[in-house]
Amino acid sequence: MNTNKIVVKNFLKPRSGLYKILFLFIIVFLTVFFVSTRLHTILKSKAQTGLIGHIIDTYWNNIDREQGYTKIFTDIDVEVSPGIKSYYYYALSPYFTNGNNLYTGLQTNGYNGSVWIGKMAIFSVWNVTSGIAERDGWGTTFGGEGTGYSVRIPFNWRKNRTYRLTIYRYSNPKDSNSIWAAKITSVESGKTKRIGRIYVPDSFGQIRSPVTFHERYMGLTDSCNDLEKSKVTFRNTGSYIGKKKVLSKSWWDYYNGMDQCGNMVWKQTLKNGVRSAAGILKP
Repeated sequence: MNTNKIVVKNFLKPRSGLYKILFLFIIVFLTVFFVSTRLHTILKSKAQTGLIGHIIDTYWNNIDREQGYTKIFTDIDVEVSPGIKSYYYYALSPYFTNGNNLYTGLQTNGYNGSVWIGKMAIFSVWNVTSGIAERDGWGTTFGGEGTGYSVRIPFNWRKNRTYRLTIYRYSNPKDSNSIWAAKITSVESGKTKRIGRIYVPDSFGQIRSPVTFHERYMGLTDSCNDLEKSKVTFRNTGSYIGKKKVLSKSWWDYYNGMDQCGNMVWKQTLKNGVRSAAGILKP
């Protein structure tokens, strides 16, 4: 007979009320500890969503004629990149003359409709349902903040490089629809990459009234001091009337979504544009 097994078995078996009470106490303690730890994690996560949203939006004057334009552009330079583990968006966002929204821009960590892919360029139009993705890109409907269609490509943009973002009418109206497109051009090399094309009802009209914005669209933080460092400059926002280039000569803050962060979120007016930063102490 194996007496060791009997000893162990008898030791583990609750043989009195005291053992039963101790056993129940341990079970209750572990349960309370697990639940409280989980609740603390959930509440902390919910508390850390307060610093998500547009940081600085800038409205560009003089590109606002009533009939709109077939092309609008801006030059963008990400001077301090927060890295691909962050969620920042640097965008150009005009409006159709009927009021519908659209935008194009660069993201630090973009979602292609199924997975996060890192650096990405995106073009989206609200209140439409279809488009044409590039061969190396994706097209998808979206929801959340309204509904629409979006085309996206992987794009390994570099900091301290100037890129021109352009939204333009790709084809004239046909069967009550136009095709609008977005592209990105390296100002230094001249190389251009189309982001994609989207079908738009002709009733939307043309585009006007551009806004550029600097946004943190995801991420957990409960302190302005913990914002990932991000700095971007928008310059030379404009359009064409015929072959004549028209540049905006003045602009103003359309929205400041993180003014509670004081000197950790700021903007600087330049001769031909605006610089905005987050997570960086204002000089």
